[in-house]
Amino acid sequence: MKTIASLCLALCLLSGCAEMPRTNEAMTRSLAGDWVFEVKTGNSVAQGAMTLTADGSGYRGTLTTDQGNNVLAVRSLTLAGSNMDMLVESPNGNVTFKGMLSADASSFQGTVTYHNGQQFPMTGTRR
Repeated sequence: MKTIASLCLALCLLSGCAEMPRTNEAMTRSLAGDWVFEVKTGNSVAQGAMTLTADGSGYRGTLTTDQGNNVLAVRSLTLAGSNMDMLVESPNGNVTFKGMLSADASSFQGTVTYHNGQQFPMTGTRR
């Protein structure tokens, strides 16, 4: 009887060591690092680079484009599942992005909304 009880106890203890399945791969991966992006603004394409660093449960960083020599502050970038929200501070007002992060966390796509309300498609990839 002691052997059966010992086996049951051992199984209970070992089952606690089993790895829990990941419910959201994108949430477990870091977005910190260097990214490149494109914004299709009608007849032209704005290109740029972004560097992100971890900040609590989100990210902060800097963003530059080929549309000037401004270095813009990424005030926040958060993920909710694969949904991605970003706030960038520009000299003319805040710019927001809402989109989706790819399953392997190597790219994103969505819509950027400029301070004046104009919206354009934006895509990005990890460098």
